[in-house]
Amino acid sequence: MNAPILPSLQLGMIGNCAYSALIDRQARVVWSCLPRFDGDPVFNALLDPSENGSLWAFELEDFERSEQHYEPNTAVLRTRLYDRKGRASRSPTSRRASGAAAACSGR
Repeated sequence: MNAPILPSLQLGMIGNCAYSALIDRQARVVWSCLPRFDGDPVFNALLDPSENGSLWAFELEDFERSEQHYEPNTAVLRTRLYDRKGRASRSPTSRRASGAAAACSGR
């Protein structure tokens, strides 16, 4: 069962200039409009933390804490989840797609 979404602005952003998503410290996608930035919100737990809101999440049994940071000088977001025994699980990372940097800069 997912832990309730608590309102927080401690979010990381991932994307590739065609879409983006906001990721909370528990590696849950709490906001994303698809298929583009101006699309309808598909994941909207940031605004609606109830069961009616939607999110995409990793579930770690006995979750205790997390760490989240961007790799230095990159757009790569890393989230590591720890259980009560201190074991860690790293969520998938988000990297820019090939050629995305040129698309973002308008080249």
